[in-house]
Amino acid sequence: MATLLSEISLAPPGKELTVAAYFHAVFENIHPFSDGNGRCGRELMNYLLLMRNHPPVVVFEDDRIAYFGALEAWDVERDLEPMKAFLKAEAVRTWRLG
Repeated sequence: MATLLSEISLAPPGKELTVAAYFHAVFENIHPFSDGNGRCGRELMNYLLLMRNHPPVVVFEDDRIAYFGALEAWDVERDLEPMKAFLKAEAVRTWRLG
């Protein structure tokens, strides 16, 4: 965790969703509990977004398959683009509904 927190602390302003995507993908890999840890990881991700003056993002239940696919892309290929795209789409959806 210390390494992850150190890495994200170096991120420049304007890259909030990229930082959040990276944090969440890595956190989910290093925090492996059998009962899942998505809620904890998403809560920490949103805290990170708020700390960087970005509104939080809701991961909607009906987008669960896309969410798991984005996590798997990181887990298998270390490809962050699907998670970044997913969070961007969820951010738009979150605040369009609000």
